[in-house]
Formats: sequence, C-alpha cells, structure tokens
Amino acid sequence: MSKTILMTGTSQGIGHALTKLLLISGYSIIGTNTKGFDNINKNNYKSFSLDFSNLDSIAAFEKNFQSDNIKIDILINNAGIGPDLDFELPEEISFKKTFDVNVIGTTFFTEQMLQ
Repeated sequence: MSKTILMTGTSQGIGHALTKLLLISGYSIIGTNTKGFDNINKNNYKSFSLDFSNLDSIAAFEKNFQSDNIKIDILINNAGIGPDLDFELPEEISFKKTFDVNVIGTTFFTEQMLQ
C-alpha cells in the first residue's frame, strides 16, 4: 500500500528535490506552494496553492482538503522563507514576513491538519 504525503513548499529547493525522490520511491504526494502549480508531472502527484503568510489561504486549503476527503499518512512541513539571509541585519518587513510564514503559518496549518 502506497503512503500519501502532504508536503508544503514543493516548488523549489529541498521540497522540490525531496518530492521527486519520494515519487520515484512510490509515495503519493500532495504538494503545496504559493503558486499552486510546479513542473512535476506524475500520476501520483497533485499540487495545490497554499500561502503560509495568509491565514485565509490556510483556512481555504483546509476546507477544500476536508471536502475532498483526502487522507494523509505523513505531513512534511517544508515551506519556509529567508528573504534577509544575505544581510547582516534583518529589515523589519522581511523579518515579519519570515515570522508569519515560518512560525505562525506553519503552526496554524499544522493545527488545522491535526483536526
């Protein structure tokens, strides 16, 4: 029996590479990213739009997820940003955005998925 993984942040970087590896290994993946699409074209992969910096986006994703009666076996919270990683001091706007995505959004999303 194939396990279904819900993975956030699949459009690039680690999430994209890990998604491709897990698909080859036989897992079914439900991927999310802010655009709602990426360049992964496999039968056992579905992509959805999800923006961790927007609580309405999290609520809409959860509502659609529940209405489609999708069951997951594994949740991988991979999504995250670091817009000020190359700077010595963070700017206030980028710091708040990073916190909104990496802490608040991830927490509220995880809580929704556990219900």
